[in-house]
Amino acid sequence: AVRKTFFVETLSMNFVMAGMIPLMLVLAVHWEGSENPANPAFWFRMSLAAILGGLLAYPINYWLVKNHLKHGCMTLPNADGPAPGLGHHSPEPGAMPHDGAQGQHSQHQGHHHGHHEGHMEMKDLSLGAKCLWIAFSFAFLFLALWIANHWAPIRF
Repeated sequence: AVRKTFFVETLSMNFVMAGMIPLMLVLAVHWEGSENPANPAFWFRMSLAAILGGLLAYPINYWLVKNHLKHGCMTLPNADGPAPGLGHHSPEPGAMPHDGAQGQHSQHQGHHHGHHEGHMEMKDLSLGAKCLWIAFSFAFLFLALWIANHWAPIRF
C-alpha cells in the first residue's frame, strides 16, 4: 500500500504545495500581523492558501482517480467495511463486507470501464512514467515558488 501510495500522494501534495506555499509567503509579506499563529489573520491566510492548494490539486487528482491510479472517496465499495477485491482485509477472522451476498453476486456481473459493480481495478504506470510525472510536479512546484519569489523574496 505504501509503495502504491507514494507516487499518487507525492504528485497530489506537490500540486497542493504549489498553491499553498506561494500564497502563504506573499500574504505574510504584505499582510501585517498574519505571520503570528495567535492572530486570526494567520488562520484566515492559511485557509485561503489551503483553498488555492485544493484548487490546483483538483485537476491532477481528478485525472488520477479517472485513470484508476488513485481511489476517490466514492470509488471504494463498502467504504465502511473491508474491500477484499482491492486487497483490503479485516484483521478479524470471518469478517465479511456488510452486504456479503450482494457483494459476491455483484462482482460476477458485467465489466464496465475497469469496474465491476462493487469492485474497481486499480492500475499502475511504468516506473519511467511515474518518474516523469513526479519530476513534472516538482518542476511545477519550483516554478510557483520562483514566481512567488518576485513578490516575496524567499530566504533560508
